[in-house]
Amino acid sequence: MTPPRSTLTEAEVFLGTHYTGIDIMLNLGDGEYWKKVMGPVFIYLNSSPNNGSDIRAFWDDAKAQARAEAGKWPYSFPESPGFAKAGDRGTVTGTLLVRDAFASKGGDVPAATAFVGLAAPGGQPGSWATQCKGYQFWTRATASGRFSIGGVRAGTYSLDAWVPGFLSSETTCTPPR
Repeated sequence: MTPPRSTLTEAEVFLGTHYTGIDIMLNLGDGEYWKKVMGPVFIYLNSSPNNGSDIRAFWDDAKAQARAEAGKWPYSFPESPGFAKAGDRGTVTGTLLVRDAFASKGGDVPAATAFVGLAAPGGQPGSWATQCKGYQFWTRATASGRFSIGGVRAGTYSLDAWVPGFLSSETTCTPPR
């Protein structure tokens, strides 16, 4: 009889088939060095004085805690030399415009509510979806197409975006160091 396996390591959860499936699993070549700092991971367990009868209160409390924690990121307490502190990170800002020959009469229009992200360059549009070796940073554009991606580690990234009704495109950018 084999004892049941009770836990998964962080690497197995984030880089194995747990979330991604076999096609997107991390693959390293023979002798290839790879390092990626993951975490810290924050787990919040809330409680209710009403014995859990108000599910909406649980959800609202969890969202408020998530907003509070997001405002503290990147954290300053990790001591790992691979964890880039806030002073070692930058911000990428811009305005994303799209051209739709039908909806915008051939002119550029703001990419309202587009998802805009930075990922390791992959050579093909949309390659961010299958890369897991590098870091990714994402945000949502405003109604005017403006975006700001904070907490970006130094490096070279592709700028990817998708807008409902448009195909993804990619360009390479290097944040100032």
